[in-house]
Amino acid sequence: MARIPFSKSPLTYRQQLEQLQSRGMLVSNESKAFQTKYTNPLPPSWMMLEITSFGALSMIYKNLKPCREKREIANHFGLSDTVFETWMHSIAYLRNVCAHHTRLWNRAMSIRPQMPRKPRKQWLNEVDIQNNRSYFMLSMIRFLLQTVNPSNTFNLKIKSLLTSYPNVDIEALNFPSSWENEPLWK
Repeated sequence: MARIPFSKSPLTYRQQLEQLQSRGMLVSNESKAFQTKYTNPLPPSWMMLEITSFGALSMIYKNLKPCREKREIANHFGLSDTVFETWMHSIAYLRNVCAHHTRLWNRAMSIRPQMPRKPRKQWLNEVDIQNNRSYFMLSMIRFLLQTVNPSNTFNLKIKSLLTSYPNVDIEALNFPSSWENEPLWK
């Protein structure tokens, strides 16, 4: 099995497990079943990833040295590894903004994801958008969902939400006036 090199000293597998246990996060049905069935105290890596936070997953990816495996992961999503890394970090940041009930409407994010130069999947045609605003972040999620769940209805849910609240100024979210005509959002 090929060893994937890390650019920084990541936590060992055992340290990550101990950290999750101390936070009470290792309580999924799979991990409970594993603990009762097997004597090995370390669950398999797939089980660890099932309960890993998005922020931790973002850091794991960031700490990979530039290598073929890192590029393959990003390429699977239709992006370069440098762009994918900034997107992972930005989505983790966006998740924290939402989870901690911080204002998202008209917010200029302090984290700026990179604009993809040659995405290998449908992306925005509009090039004059700010990459630190809600519209760009939602477009990133929509882009990634093309791979994760091609039959998702994220676009319909966003349209429905904005229709349900017509008093929301979508320009403050940096939505361009023709955003619904973008192939990514159709």
